[in-house]
Amino acid sequence: NVFWSIEVLDDAINKNVKVSFDYSTIGIDKKLHVIAKYTVSPVQLVFSNGQYFLLAFVDEEEEMRSFRIDRITNAKALGLVAKNKKKDVDWRDIASTYVEGHPYMSFGETERIKLLISEEEIGRVFDVFGTHVHISVCKAKDDKFAGMVEVTFRANTEDVYRFVVQNADVAEIIEPHSVRARILKF
Repeated sequence: NVFWSIEVLDDAINKNVKVSFDYSTIGIDKKLHVIAKYTVSPVQLVFSNGQYFLLAFVDEEEEMRSFRIDRITNAKALGLVAKNKKKDVDWRDIASTYVEGHPYMSFGETERIKLLISEEEIGRVFDVFGTHVHISVCKAKDDKFAGMVEVTFRANTEDVYRFVVQNADVAEIIEPHSVRARILKF
């Protein structure tokens, strides 16, 4: 089913037509259960964190979203022209920006993020969120901040949460406060 979905979606991207599909989640019975039906304008297929995703513009929501390919069933190309070519917009650039802001492909808007990370480990931020970040060296008020840099960028807060939990040995979230509070509870 995954290979069929990839073939249908790739063909629809190349032909610039919309697709419809059922989107599922995995239940405790270890089977797929349909949770929504979508009609979207497909933009790009992406491989991230060991999974294939479809980046698509969802007309009803007026936003770019990611969908795991292995959770797509009954994919069908439609005869409707995809929205991604109707406007004078480079959707590939938008897809690239989306991936930078959503490296783990979580749903949701991006927000301004500020975190501290060890200067020698700044590559971890670049590896996950790209190089479109603002970096400033921390003024060493005490030994806690020695060798740390402050990094500011835009990303999805769920993705930032995952990053900070995985990199807690070298990173600390400063803003947004909601993510910091969630980390402190962890």
